Amino acid sequence: MILRKLVVGVTLVFVGVSLFNIRSFSQVHKVTGVLVDVRKEPSSEEQILGIVIKDQEFNVLETKDEWHKVEFGTREGWIRERNLEPLRKSLGILEVTVDTLNVRTKASIEGELLGQIFNGEAYQILKLSGEWIQIEYKEKEGWIYAAHIKPNEPLRDNITVIVEDVNLRMGPSTSHKVLDTLKKGTQLTYRGNQNGWVHVETQSGEEGWVLYSLLEANGVVIPRPRPTENTVSRGGSITDRNTDLRTRITNYARGFLGTRYVWGGTTPNGFDCSGLILYVYRNFGISLNRVASDQARQGRWVAKENLRPGDLVFFATDGGTYLSHAGIYIGGGNMIHASGGQFRAGEVRISPINSGYFAQTYVTARTFLD
Repeated sequence: MILRKLVVGVTLVFVGVSLFNIRSFSQVHKVTGVLVDVRKEPSSEEQILGIVIKDQEFNVLETKDEWHKVEFGTREGWIRERNLEPLRKSLGILEVTVDTLNVRTKASIEGELLGQIFNGEAYQILKLSGEWIQIEYKEKEGWIYAAHIKPNEPLRDNITVIVEDVNLRMGPSTSHKVLDTLKKGTQLTYRGNQNGWVHVETQSGEEGWVLYSLLEANGVVIPRPRPTENTVSRGGSITDRNTDLRTRITNYARGFLGTRYVWGGTTPNGFDCSGLILYVYRNFGISLNRVASDQARQGRWVAKENLRPGDLVFFATDGGTYLSHAGIYIGGGNMIHASGGQFRAGEVRISPINSGYFAQTYVTARTFLD
């Protein structure tokens, strides 16, 4: 794979080495300098063949003194040893974590079965597609379900926090203690996943769990949440994928449980009731008005007895008929909402809507979803 880009008279040659190239991973190096010369011979006095940039990867053919000979496009050239470092041997290799795992012809449980791989076996990544990983299987290309693999030797700092003030919890649910609050851009190391939560390690070595929708991954696929672990068979057959938009919206909203209430707040630094709804829905491409009374005029009316997760519920908490409060229905007669100080300490929490205060002040509901 060769891509050439001309920059002000200097040719930069990008030579990519596939993650699944089996030829001696120990010989694959990456460039550590910003702009590094490639010489015709192993000497700084020799002709410059071109320039390479930081993080490009090359297969080292031989070493002479302080120089490495590399494949450079369609030619061979020399790069000073101090400008290269070897890639880790485990890059791009994943290990099976269940007894048996189906290998299929396409990234779907509808794909034809090619065969099975087994616990502890390691395979190199060819491609990532959603929740599926393509591997080389008996000289063919096959697909395995990502929930049943782990990095053979996890890449460091390959998970990024994508919103502000994310809770790092002791376990994979909002009922677990908050260990720390992570800032947007924080780099974490992937350790595993469970039902929509990702097991991570911080740069200081602390381990915890973060909701998958608040993270971005590099080099590993994070499967979406499942209602229970036993819905996924060990062979990759899935009885209930539970990946619909409603579930993703409510799971995303749950990631903000405990976030403080701030009047007028529309970010994870602090939400008011309509600000939480605005932020959550915007993440899924749905544009809403700013305040609860205006949001209640959007979408379609839905009867209370027909509520489904992801629908919006509205309340007249100030008395009368003015809609002054709103939440996201999550099922089971409960909503998630940013509650002000009048409802105990102000924060994002889950409350019932069919009993107590919110049963008395309930007015209407709207849906924006199929």
